[in-house]
Amino acid sequence: MELKDDALAKGVFFLSTTESRSKLYRLLQYGSKFTKWALIQLWEMEGSTSSHMQQCDNEPEKTPPPHELKKPASDWKRRAIASLGRAELIFGDARRFFRFLQFLEMADIYRHVREPLRAVRVLRRLRILCFFFFYFIENYVVLCTRVLGVSSRGPLMRRLRRSCNGFWLLSILLVFPLDYMMHRGTMLSTVKKLLELPVAFVGLSGLRVNDGLFSALGLASAQIGVYSRWADVMTKFQKQHLMRLAATPDVI
Repeated sequence: MELKDDALAKGVFFLSTTESRSKLYRLLQYGSKFTKWALIQLWEMEGSTSSHMQQCDNEPEKTPPPHELKKPASDWKRRAIASLGRAELIFGDARRFFRFLQFLEMADIYRHVREPLRAVRVLRRLRILCFFFFYFIENYVVLCTRVLGVSSRGPLMRRLRRSCNGFWLLSILLVFPLDYMMHRGTMLSTVKKLLELPVAFVGLSGLRVNDGLFSALGLASAQIGVYSRWADVMTKFQKQHLMRLAATPDVI
């Protein structure tokens, strides 16, 4: 029972912060996306969602060449694919709602940057500005599309989403010299950033890429993010546990 209590306490402690839940939801989002793609390939269903950049609703539907036609799928298979698609959207929206008004936090962090080295100070402020504009624009897009009912496929919303990915891409590029100058960063975190680079670039450029490759990169990056976050949170958990034990008086 003590082992179960410890496992439950660790799980609750891990999920007690927005950052941990966001990383877990990202894993579930890309896991749903990759599973959907894998099942479409396995069941040889019609690959209308086989590329990351999908067609607009107002574009004419194109008939695929004969070699691209897939076998018709049964209803339960289509329902499974649709459920995975909805799960991908739900977890993606959950992450965006977690980040609502987070640009205010970035503004506060920007004010308190006090690095002694000017180059480090400038790079840190530039990266914080990237996150500020990323969160601000993303919040505006979510407000327009989810509250005001603006079409997410409109040209303005598309440009705003691409600009979000542009700020994300720039923040990733800025972190490499920062890690070097501040003597921080691990091999695992570097691999995570390298995996995120093509994902951010695709979002910025609007290139059509295969969902399998896109979701695999996102899934691998999300797994590293959850693992790294779990390791950091468990370190804090152990410290708090030791402090509680030290504060507990001996029973005679």
